[in-house]
Amino acid sequence: MPSREHGSDSRREYSAFVPLLLLAIAIVLFVGFQAGQLIRERQQLVTVKENQVQPILESRKVREQLNTIVIGVNRLAESGNPNAISVRTRLNELGLKTSPAANDAASQ
Repeated sequence: MPSREHGSDSRREYSAFVPLLLLAIAIVLFVGFQAGQLIRERQQLVTVKENQVQPILESRKVREQLNTIVIGVNRLAESGNPNAISVRTRLNELGLKTSPAANDAASQ
């Protein structure tokens, strides 16, 4: 058998510093990237919410106007106006509530 040299069977020890440093850098970069993404998404959500304010206000205005019309039609129908009765019937078919109690509660 050949004899082994003293340097050939000794193991070389490596430091764990470099791999741990690379792992720490990767984690920091990942967390930073995720934080940036969350900040951008949050800003986009704020923008979307701000853009919805005006249409919501307009829809409330239209709903109030429709409610006023329905109340007027209901009053005319109660007084016997045949056109108002047919309009009220059609509104009921479409699913709009035209009962006096519903209109009074909605107008307050």
